[in-house]
Amino acid sequence: MLAKFVLNISGSEYELRDDDLKNWDEIQCSYKRAGFDGVVRSFTSQFEFVNQACRLLISAYLAKGVNASARVSVLTLDNNWTYVRRFECPLDFSTVSWESGVFKINCVDNTLASLIKAKKSTKYEFAVGKDIAVREILHFDRVQMTENLVYGLTAGEPFGNTADLKVTLRHKKHIWVGNKGSEIVVGGVVDWLDDQDEDAASYLFETCRDVDVTVDYSVTYREDFGNATIVLGVSVMRNGETVPGPYGADSGNGGSIGTVGNRGWTFIGSFPSETSLNDYSAPRAGLWAKIGDTVWVSRQKPGYTGSGTPDYEWASSGSSEDDYFRKTRNGKITLSLLKGDRVFISAYPNYNGDVAVRICESSFAFSWKARGSVADINILRPSAVAEALLRRIAGVPVKVTVSDFDWRLASTYLLAAESARGLGSAKLYTSFAEFCDWMSAVFGYVYYIGEPVDGVDTVCFVHRSELFESDRVRKLAYCDGIKYNVDSSTIYSTINAGYDKQDYENINGRDEFNFTNTYTTGCTVSDKALSLKSKYRADCYGLEFAVQKRGEETTDNESDQDVFFVLCKRAGTDVLVDRSDKVEGTLSDTVFNGAFNPMACIRANAGYIGIQERGMTLAFASSTGNSDVCINGEPISSDIEIKSQIATSGIVEFSTDETDFDGNVGDEIEITDGGITYRGYIKEVSVKYARAEAAKYKLFVREVVQ
Repeated sequence: MLAKFVLNISGSEYELRDDDLKNWDEIQCSYKRAGFDGVVRSFTSQFEFVNQACRLLISAYLAKGVNASARVSVLTLDNNWTYVRRFECPLDFSTVSWESGVFKINCVDNTLASLIKAKKSTKYEFAVGKDIAVREILHFDRVQMTENLVYGLTAGEPFGNTADLKVTLRHKKHIWVGNKGSEIVVGGVVDWLDDQDEDAASYLFETCRDVDVTVDYSVTYREDFGNATIVLGVSVMRNGETVPGPYGADSGNGGSIGTVGNRGWTFIGSFPSETSLNDYSAPRAGLWAKIGDTVWVSRQKPGYTGSGTPDYEWASSGSSEDDYFRKTRNGKITLSLLKGDRVFISAYPNYNGDVAVRICESSFAFSWKARGSVADINILRPSAVAEALLRRIAGVPVKVTVSDFDWRLASTYLLAAESARGLGSAKLYTSFAEFCDWMSAVFGYVYYIGEPVDGVDTVCFVHRSELFESDRVRKLAYCDGIKYNVDSSTIYSTINAGYDKQDYENINGRDEFNFTNTYTTGCTVSDKALSLKSKYRADCYGLEFAVQKRGEETTDNESDQDVFFVLCKRAGTDVLVDRSDKVEGTLSDTVFNGAFNPMACIRANAGYIGIQERGMTLAFASSTGNSDVCINGEPISSDIEIKSQIATSGIVEFSTDETDFDGNVGDEIEITDGGITYRGYIKEVSVKYARAEAAKYKLFVREVVQ
């Protein structure tokens, strides 16, 4: 025969003779690529050893049991009549059985590949700094947060069954203002009180540092109730004296905006402005009446020229009493405050006594920016995390290499949520499947088992396109049974890219853009969705919130097991967050990880997505994040053109009598049939080296030329 099999037992080689294998004709070598990822090689049959080979293997098993070591190599003659090793695989002694002089055993092609397949979904726990070495420290300069305090006119007497309040300003007293909520996550900017009471020295908050504060105000009131005029404003007490207003520009419909002496910024006028006479007397200025559910008002008759006494008439307003008299004043101002300033709501009557008005709703929302102090976080290189995972899976060291195809990987670091929280015994929780999904979704990388280096197994991560490009083309001249078909598993109507949405208990969370984008492909023949999502998190606000938990010792929060990753840069010897990508449309200009946005995930996998159609456009459908963001001038809600294609959705199958396949699955294969040329990459090859039987091929088709 043109092939020979060599049995290696504990380093000693024995060439199998014709009578050492009972099932020569059944032995088949298969090379299979798992989808559009790396390559898995395997024998597809069981060995049945007899005679001398049987005796040698039984001795090895009796000596060491399932820990015995043996492997089978397949060698064939090349054109120079030299034996070349085509295939090699270890035998699995946990599958041993024998009877009547026949020793049966299965093989495992590439032990590491089988171990990964069995354990890749197992989540492991690693002690940061012990199980995985820490080589760098991230000096995290934090994300600027928006904080706020919301107050309102909360003290008063109710109006019947409504939520309206009769709010009274007592003579020579402050108006009562109560706190309605707060979102303060960093702290240290203001020292605030629950209520501003009627005492003349009362206030809402005092500043702890110089800060610009924005005031969004909205007051809804009823004009048909009130006994005089109240003027409301925001006032600032500085060094014991009230600072004159105004403090900024109004942007709402606050009506006549101005100051009252040195009393501050005025944003609400008089209550009421209508004369409250509900009768049907002769019409004159200011009267109103209710007929049924409609308000009628007294107005000047048409044609009045401005001279003499105007005539009035009754006219329907077309509105109900509630709609007609319900008014809102709102707007926005900015206060430039110094450390120690005290802010309060000022109220002044135009009447020498108590003044009462009817308030339906009121809100004075004060907001400002706050930024925490720098936090040092242990960070990990992706290759170190992968090697730690594979060491757990294989039980021995495994070398990991990462292609430099994507420039971002060299500056990307992983970190445990517990490290962000500053826990001294921080743990990283992850599985190899999660790591691979991250590499695939974010960078378009997949792995394959490389050749051992100095006896150490190697796992290589490369961009998927690197597996589908070759300078070497193998033309197979003699092919039979050529069959072409479409692989429907590569056709999708929807693409989901990015990261799982996180639920934050803070207004800043609505600013996050690194969640999931959904796109449609325009395909109408399939309803399948392709998910390009990473369990590892790129949300900068999530990392900020984790750091804010420093000092809390509890670790029962589910997010404590999350893994973050950050694009970094170096400033001298320091590792800092990289903010070189221009991110617009956010509350803060200190956000980061723009390079990992969902659009970038799509583009990293463009050639893979493009398998189903050459030159396609993904139409933006929705986002679970902030879809108003622009990254480097491009809206995150943009449609995306896919121009690259690592292969097509076609599969071609055939047989050939050229059985000298050397195991190089990276070659491009070319065959021609009936004037049609097919070019593609190996999906599967099956060869029976011990028989003069055709090899069977399946190819991912790159192109078909007629």
